[in-house]
Amino acid sequence: MINKYLALAMAIIPLSLVGCGDSGTGSSNNTTSTTETGTGTGIVYGRIDGFGSIHIDNRRLITDSNTQVVIGDDNPKTWDDSMMTDGTLKAGQIAMVREDNGHADRVTVDENVKGPVDSINPLVVMGQSIMLGAGTMVDNNCPADLLNAEVIEVYGLVDTSGAIDANIIECKTGAEVNHYSVIGAVSNLNGNTFKINSLTVDFSNADTSDLIGGQPQNGQLVQVKDDRKAYNGGSGDTLFATRVESQLSMGALGSPNDHMEIESFVTDASGLPNSFRIDDLTINISASTTFLFGDVSLISNGVKLEAEGHINSSGELNADKIKFENNDSRVDALVSSVDLNNNTITLLDDTVSVVIDGNTRMKDSITLQNISIDDSLEVRGFLGSNGKFVASEIKKGSQKTDRAELRSTASSIDATAGSMVLLGININTSSGTEFKDHNDTVISKAAFFKALVENVTTVQAKWDPYNGDVNAPVKELELEDD
Repeated sequence: MINKYLALAMAIIPLSLVGCGDSGTGSSNNTTSTTETGTGTGIVYGRIDGFGSIHIDNRRLITDSNTQVVIGDDNPKTWDDSMMTDGTLKAGQIAMVREDNGHADRVTVDENVKGPVDSINPLVVMGQSIMLGAGTMVDNNCPADLLNAEVIEVYGLVDTSGAIDANIIECKTGAEVNHYSVIGAVSNLNGNTFKINSLTVDFSNADTSDLIGGQPQNGQLVQVKDDRKAYNGGSGDTLFATRVESQLSMGALGSPNDHMEIESFVTDASGLPNSFRIDDLTINISASTTFLFGDVSLISNGVKLEAEGHINSSGELNADKIKFENNDSRVDALVSSVDLNNNTITLLDDTVSVVIDGNTRMKDSITLQNISIDDSLEVRGFLGSNGKFVASEIKKGSQKTDRAELRSTASSIDATAGSMVLLGININTSSGTEFKDHNDTVISKAAFFKALVENVTTVQAKWDPYNGDVNAPVKELELEDD
C-alpha cells in the first residue's frame, strides 16, 4: 500500500543554514519542553505536538529565518511565530520536516481531504471514511451536525483500510477555499477514470502534466483537485478533476544515510520478526533495536507506532528505536466499575476512567461485556484531546490484589514536595519511596527530579502494598524512556 495521507510534492534538498537560533517561544496551549537533539540530515514525519520552534513526536526542531513552511498549495513562507497564533499551523496536524542536525529546514503540511460531506454516520468526506476518536479535535467553527458544514478539512494518518484517523477537523465556507482536494492512491484505473477509496475521479479534462507520461498509474500516490468546486456531497458524485498531481510516497522521502523518524500505521507485518512495512518503506529490526512501551509481539497490521533509524543503501530504514505511540500510559490495577452505556471502566478505586473504543485491542478473550468489578487488568493507552484516558490495549493484569502500578507523562512536578501528577492523579512520595533511573538503578530523590521534564518525561509509579488510597505515598518511582 502507498502512503495516502500527506501531500509531499516538494524539494527536500537541505537549505543553506545561516544560523540555528530559536525563533522564540511562540504562542500555543500545546507548548512542551521536548528533547532537542542533532541527528544529522534527515526526515521527521508525524504529528505536531506543540510550538516554541516546532515539536514533532517528542523532538524539538529549531526554527528560524532559514526555515521554510509550505502549507498546501501556498508558496514557501519564512517561519514566523505568528503562524501558530493565526492558525496557519496547528498542533495535531501531520507534518513532514526536513532537518539538519536538529534544525527544521522545511516544514510541509497538507490536509488529507478538503470538500463537502457525503454522509455523517459514518462520516465520509468526498468518498473518504473519517474515523473520529477521543483524540480528534473539532474546530469551533463546525456546526453541531457536520452534515451542515459546507466544506470540511481533515488532517490525520491513514490506516490500512484507507480510513483517515482524524486528528483535526476544520470547517470552512466554500468562499474560504480555492478548491476541493483529496490525497490518496490510485486504484481501478479504467480509461479516464480511477478511484481513491470510494471516490470516482474523472481526469479526462484535468491537467496531468505533473505525472510521468501525463498518466496516473494504479498504486500511485496523487493529489486530485477540483478547482471548480463542483463536487456535490452526499450524491455519490464523480469528482471531475481539474488537476492531478504526483505525491512522494513514504519510501521516497529519505536518501541513503538519512536519519528518519516516522509515525504511522503498519501496513505489512509479514516479514516479522525481522522486518515490517509502513506503506512502501521497509523497516528492519535488529538485535540493537530498542523498543519503547512494548515489544515486537505488539507489531501487526494496523498498529500505530513510531520508527526511528537510518536509511540504508537499499532505501530501507534500519530501526534504532521503535515506540508504540498509543501505549505511553498504563495502569495495572483492579476494576472499580463498568459502564456499558458509555463504553468506560474505572480502575484504582474509581480514580482512573478508561474509554474503550473501536480501536481498542482486547486480549485474553476480554470483552467490555465480560469485564467485572475486581478483575485485574492491564490497560495501555493515551490521553485524548479531551483529557480522557483512551485504551489502545486491554489484557489480564498482574492478578496481585494488593499492588497497583501507573505509568504516564509527568506534569505538575514539585521537586520540593516530591510530588507530580500522572493521569490526573497526584502522586506523593515519602522517605520510604525508592527512586530509579531508566536502567532500573536506584538513584537519589534529587537526581530523579532533576531528570524530569514537564509534560515530556514518562514515569512509572508503584504502590506495594496498595491500600485503596492513591494519595498514599508510592513505594517506587521509575523513569521510563520517552
